[in-house]
Amino acid sequence: MVDRAKDTLRCCKDSKYDGNLKEETRDNVRDIRLDVLRTFPHLCIFQECGPYHEQLLNVLGAYASYRPDVGYVQGMSFLTAVLLLNLEPSDAFILLSNLLHQPCQRAFFRMDADMMFVYFDVFNLFFEEALPPLFNFFTHIQLTPDLYLIGWVFTLFSKSLPLDVASRIWDVYFRDGDSFLFATALGILRMYMPQ
Repeated sequence: MVDRAKDTLRCCKDSKYDGNLKEETRDNVRDIRLDVLRTFPHLCIFQECGPYHEQLLNVLGAYASYRPDVGYVQGMSFLTAVLLLNLEPSDAFILLSNLLHQPCQRAFFRMDADMMFVYFDVFNLFFEEALPPLFNFFTHIQLTPDLYLIGWVFTLFSKSLPLDVASRIWDVYFRDGDSFLFATALGILRMYMPQ
């Protein structure tokens, strides 16, 4: 699968082959190439000429080919980058595929609005119970979970938190599952809640 992705990415570089690719594939490749450049830019290892650049492109291309119903969604590059820091590309692809098949991740990455709002409603229940003053304030200013939770869920906090902290969150997420995403979100809100 990763080798087929390499071939597709190579074809997209060569304009004479570009007409043979489906528009959806061209769009995925374009989006992947753009997003990879924005993935952990401070590390420089995923940027062009960086040691993990091609691996990141290949794994993302492989996933988009493997699951055309999902394709490429912005944020996948952060998930894949963290996986590549810890695994070989083939293992990163397998884990990415399994990770994005989890109920919460599947709902978000497939943009299943009905299921996403179920998750937002559940989060709001926990939020109201755990942090009532902040929940009331957010409700008053109409700050809804879809405005901040999506970015956290899409990247499993790896874009918004320091990498070492996000890595620890990933460890516990793999042990505890989707509920830990909500616990982490509540922890972040509690940490920044004015006293």
